[in-house]
Amino acid sequence: MGNAHPPVDAAQVRLYVDLPAHYEKVALLSADSRNDFASQQNLTDAAIARIKSEAAKVGANGVLIDGLGNYEIGSSGAIVAVNRTSAIGVAGVRTGKQVTGVAIFVPTN
Repeated sequence: MGNAHPPVDAAQVRLYVDLPAHYEKVALLSADSRNDFASQQNLTDAAIARIKSEAAKVGANGVLIDGLGNYEIGSSGAIVAVNRTSAIGVAGVRTGKQVTGVAIFVPTN
């Protein structure tokens, strides 16, 4: 999408919800996170860490976030027989988090 830049450390990648005054678009990115035992906040944190890592690989020092949400990855459940004629079922929808954005390079001077 834009000019190549040398990779940077993911810790140097900043998140933006509004565009900075001067920037260059580098790449379109998306990242996701899923784990049945993680909280929604932990899933969000993991997806953000992944998109920052992907941005760093293409030399971007920023990511303009344009989407963050849940997506369904399946369902899980169990059926427990109470007796010969009845059972109890428990089911739940399994979700993950997805973040999308534009990797950008913001000049530092």
